[in-house]
Formats: sequence, C-alpha cells, structure tokens
Amino acid sequence: MMKKAFYAFMISIFVLTTFNLNKIEATEKADTYRSSLIQELQKGGYLLYFRHGETIGQDQPHVEFNDCKTQKDLTFTGKEQARWIGQFFSQHRIPTNFPILVSPYCRTRETAEIAFGKQNVEVVPFLSNIEYLRSAKIMKQEEDVIIEKLNELFEKPIHQGTNKIIIGHTFSPNKVLGEIPYMGVVIIKPNGVGRGYKVVNKISFDELKKYFTLR
Repeated sequence: MMKKAFYAFMISIFVLTTFNLNKIEATEKADTYRSSLIQELQKGGYLLYFRHGETIGQDQPHVEFNDCKTQKDLTFTGKEQARWIGQFFSQHRIPTNFPILVSPYCRTRETAEIAFGKQNVEVVPFLSNIEYLRSAKIMKQEEDVIIEKLNELFEKPIHQGTNKIIIGHTFSPNKVLGEIPYMGVVIIKPNGVGRGYKVVNKISFDELKKYFTLR
C-alpha cells in the first residue's frame, strides 16, 4: 500500500511540475510575442490594413455613401472594437502617419473616427472597390485593374519611425490579403514602387485582446 501511495504521489508531483513548466513556457512565449510586436510597430515602416469593426444588417443594392441608412451599421461591439484599437495605439505609443485612409462606406469611416478622431480621417473613394471585388458581377478585367492599383498602394514606401493605416473591408479567400475578421489587421512591409510588398503578420482582434491588456 505504501509503495502504491508513493508512486501515486510521485506521479502527481510530475504532472504538477510539467503543468507549471508548460505554463511558464507559454507565459514567456506570450511576453516575447508582445514585446517583439510592439517594438516592430514602434520602429515603423509598416502599412497596417484593418478591416472595420463588427457590423449588422445588409447593404442595399444601391448604396449611397452619404446615407448610412443604405448600409450595414456598426454594432455596439464594433464600436467598442474601434475604441480599443485607438487606446492600443495610444498606450503603446505606436507612431502613426495621419490621415487614416478609409473606404467611403459609413462603417469604415465610423471605425476610424472612433479609433483615431474624425479630424484624422481621409476618405479614399477608390477603396470602395474592395467591396466590389467580392461581387459576383465583377468582370475579370475590372478585377485585374483594381488589384493592380491596390498593389501599387500597398507597395508604396513608408518611412521608418511611422506607420500608415488603412481601414477597409475583407477580401475573398485567396484574393489580395484574403479574409480578415472584424477589426483584424494585416501588417504589410512595402518593398517600394514596382517591387511589391510582404505580408508580415495577420492578427485577429481577439488575438490582440488576448495578448494585450489595456489600462
């Protein structure tokens, strides 16, 4: 009996030790991830492409950009997501080259205004074409032209010490930047005009909240 009890005790110690070591290792990995991401963003030189916050409803067949009633609305959660992103940039002192470039849809404008302030937002009409890329009506020639112009935008050099932000829409799977969850971000490193760009990371909003606790 004593021998069995001893073995049971040793097994429990082994399991507990393994659990604690795994927990420590996971914590160290999370700390490394947090610090490396912040350090890179603070260095700058990146294009940060965000999808807008969570929405509800549907766009009407003929959207009027100046009439938000014809478009999807940000939910309460979507507005909170935008507010959190603004606080994230502020608290971590991530340098940002204003204005924030946005699609003319209400949901992208409102996301940017909540996160960074209305005075720091610039509407870029061309970015509405990102939604059109997902349309079943788009012709191959139209798609090619839009993607070519997006590539030109994404490869434009960004100076060290600052980052450029675009708030737009998700893409279709395997097109341009692919699917992006609400308020997710794609971190892009431009290679320069005519030299393309590199997708450095793709981070969901939930992942950001998991690793970063704001004050």
